[in-house]
Amino acid sequence: MSCAGDKHVSTPYLDSLAERGVRFDDMLCNYPLCGPSRMSFLTGRHPFRNDITINEHSLSSDTPTIAHALGLAGYESVLSGRMHFNGADQRHGFEKRLVGDVCRCYAGGPITPEQGELNQTMGNLRKATEKAGPGDNFIYDYDKDVTDAAEQYISEREDDRPLFMTVGWYLPHNPYNAPDEYFKDAEKRFADLDDKPVGLQAFEHPHMDRFRNQCAYPISDERADMIRKNYAGLIQATDDHIKRVCEAAQQLPGPTIIVYTSDHGEHAYDHGRLGKGTFFRPSLQVPFIIAPLNEEDANSLNISKNAVINPCSSLVDLAPTICALAGADALPTNDGNDLTPLLQNPNLQHNPDWSSRPIFVELAIHLNGDTTSRMVQQGPWKYIWFEGEDPILQNLDDDPDELHNLAGKAEYADKQAELHTLVFSDDYSAEMVNRAAQDKAACLKTMTPWGRQVGYGPDEVWERNKARYIL
Repeated sequence: MSCAGDKHVSTPYLDSLAERGVRFDDMLCNYPLCGPSRMSFLTGRHPFRNDITINEHSLSSDTPTIAHALGLAGYESVLSGRMHFNGADQRHGFEKRLVGDVCRCYAGGPITPEQGELNQTMGNLRKATEKAGPGDNFIYDYDKDVTDAAEQYISEREDDRPLFMTVGWYLPHNPYNAPDEYFKDAEKRFADLDDKPVGLQAFEHPHMDRFRNQCAYPISDERADMIRKNYAGLIQATDDHIKRVCEAAQQLPGPTIIVYTSDHGEHAYDHGRLGKGTFFRPSLQVPFIIAPLNEEDANSLNISKNAVINPCSSLVDLAPTICALAGADALPTNDGNDLTPLLQNPNLQHNPDWSSRPIFVELAIHLNGDTTSRMVQQGPWKYIWFEGEDPILQNLDDDPDELHNLAGKAEYADKQAELHTLVFSDDYSAEMVNRAAQDKAACLKTMTPWGRQVGYGPDEVWERNKARYIL
């Protein structure tokens, strides 16, 4: 976001939200992959507690989410667009859903038929790279339909209950194709910058090598530049969609709170790769703003104005915070913290309870030889444990580009031992994660061909020019 100091992008509406409210400068996802991350922030649980490590895993329908909590608190809960639910339950507590997803809703199921020239660029980074460039993007059309549906629903609703609406856009994400006007704006911004991606990782490690090898095909500086400009353009497009929904929300009665975040980051060729799925900051960091919809709402809501929270936080904080803001009962098994004290008094961020609390991120994708791993960040210190492989230790104050590994050095032995203990301090168990993943892998061998052959039925994914539907 430009309010966070990034000169590559233009996010005027998000900047205005940040001015009216509180922006968290170092918010991390708890799993840098769409499905596990989203199920984690919806439930307030670390991914290992949900037994979800890949996009094809399903959240149990008896696991309560934010939507369940707010429904019980008297809210009408509505989802417009994407949430990456997997399986027959496509609501998980939402009372209504406007517009389905754009990708598979279950293993082996269909993807939107609207891909055209950008076929397979949603999941295949090589093809996304080859086809990156300005022009039409079916995902932009999907996001526009999601925005239209949210606008229309807000303007036509007659329900007297307070509204909890979640609007799920797919972008910014590959395919890296921004509509012409957004690309041209990005091109002008890049012309004024000496733009160079963060360099390749300076130290050797099997984890880093595996993830680099997923993008090991040659890519020219010109192609990397094209990807970065289009990604910046897609961010600007998303800012426009957010503005449209928030302007529609002006007609809602009573004070309205806006929460903006994402499920993971994007390398955009920093560290020599695209996409997410690593423990690097471009993959882990997400935007996070909580703000009143307008100045009038600010007078009745106890949210600080134009405040920035610097200590690290994570998306498991989202569920307890929304429940607190809405006056709903807390969800069981919350792994996160209610952030409302920081919203009300940003000076609390200097308290050790906030500045030194450990933040956890997991990975256990188990593809291409990937190993089970977990990261803890505490203050500036970041430690990554890998099952059966050497760890990584870094100090982000001294090494903001994450180019050096301090693990194994005698002068950091005490800090390494302290953080290693923290990795396993909340009942995390690699054995449990691995066993659950193996069990689900065996089940997917049956469910995936069933999804291809039988499936759940019509209206599962978005189709262009098709009437919007409520699931």
